[in-house]
Amino acid sequence: MSETAEQKTKRKYAEALRAHKFSYQTCIFFPIKESRETNTQAASLLRDILRKNYKFPILWKLKHIHPKSSVIDYYEQHYGMEVTSHDWQAYVSIYSTEKLKGLAQILTASGINTIFATGIPAAMMSRFISKDALEHKVLAEANKKAKPHDLQISYAGDRIRRWGFINKPE
Repeated sequence: MSETAEQKTKRKYAEALRAHKFSYQTCIFFPIKESRETNTQAASLLRDILRKNYKFPILWKLKHIHPKSSVIDYYEQHYGMEVTSHDWQAYVSIYSTEKLKGLAQILTASGINTIFATGIPAAMMSRFISKDALEHKVLAEANKKAKPHDLQISYAGDRIRRWGFINKPE
């Protein structure tokens, strides 16, 4: 039985996660209710920033989620924006072998936040990820029954590259 495109995508991503000693996960969340084109532009700019400022292996993946109630409340309280659990929030998940030191300052200096029409800056979350937690994530990615996200909801383009390496180790 041959492998489907979805199975191949999940397998290759799981192999990439497992093949390198990633120790950190960083997520850059784009503002809710941004256009697909703006999210695509921001993701491209983010990859360029990572490529220019860091010399160690980085694995990035485009994703999107429905906002949690705490995020909905935050948007309403701080920005006066009505957000529902049916809205989508685009983000980039980044795995790296070293901590992305100074990334928040680099993003601010790059002007990435000026491209967002809402005027809301991107949010960032970073954490150390243990080998066991990473292996759990690899197994979850490889075994999930669902198809990969339909990225056309949050990103523009006919063929959207879901994930890739920066400074890929040999």
